[in-house]
Amino acid sequence: MARLTLTPQKREFFGLYNRSAENIVAIAELLVELLDRFPDGAGDFGRQVKELEHRGDELTYELVDLLNRTFVTPFDRDDMYRLAGALDDICDHIDEAAGRIVSYGVGEIRLQAREQANVVCPSR
Repeated sequence: MARLTLTPQKREFFGLYNRSAENIVAIAELLVELLDRFPDGAGDFGRQVKELEHRGDELTYELVDLLNRTFVTPFDRDDMYRLAGALDDICDHIDEAAGRIVSYGVGEIRLQAREQANVVCPSR
């Protein structure tokens, strides 16, 4: 007898969202490290942030591509698009902040900037 399930079976979405979240944690930790150690290694931290931002873009592309190829999704399709976009935006904003710190010739990092970075990465 054929088995009918009412729940979507595409489990790949959850893995991609988890990988995207892990990437965000890693990029946020790099931003905190950049601010804590500034100016030591600023260029290296900036490059690492840029690499993780590109990885975030790749994950977003994979998510959107999977959404476009999937008929039944685990939850509302529009919500899934918005979540993928929001996760990508976090990476973009962190990359933008790190890029500005490195390229604008910042002399010192104020305490308020470090505190704000800890809001983005509260696990530290």
